[in-house]
Amino acid sequence: GPVLTMAPPARALAPLLLVLGACSTPSALRAYSADELRAVLRTRLSDVPEQELVVPWEVSPEAIGRAQRFSGRGLGVDSDRVRALVDALSSPKGFDLEYTWAVHNSAATTLEAGGGTCMGLSSLLVGLARGIGIPAYYVDASRDPERRAEVDINVVAGHIGALIYAKEGPLVVDFTGQMLRG
Repeated sequence: GPVLTMAPPARALAPLLLVLGACSTPSALRAYSADELRAVLRTRLSDVPEQELVVPWEVSPEAIGRAQRFSGRGLGVDSDRVRALVDALSSPKGFDLEYTWAVHNSAATTLEAGGGTCMGLSSLLVGLARGIGIPAYYVDASRDPERRAEVDINVVAGHIGALIYAKEGPLVVDFTGQMLRG
């Protein structure tokens, strides 16, 4: 499909919107609310203190309000509205974020730190998009994930992006800056 180019401020963050031809419909995907995920985590991780149960995409109402101002209040979800939200992530007049390598962060800590990894930036985009009514999900964008053993667990370190549904079709937002096709 056609590649959507980004405005110059977005190049600092290097997001890429790629229109995919065939993908699952939003109704086929499950988007947990923050409270639903906490309930699942409480059940599965009953020995972990409540304050340590972090919902990676959770953002404040203030951040959602800012996202709404940047992306408009249109009823439809078109690629221009998504592009405006993505551009706002790196724009000095927006959230002014940068890609930062090798930190572990959520949407909230990405905002606090002024940037984050693919996980942090994708989490922020998913949280902001959902907060303003745009269907958004995580997508595994790994090409060759790193695999290693650490103590009693196997670690698979890959790459993540965001999948957003616009009326023109699904869009993948990738924070590596690499050109990816289908």
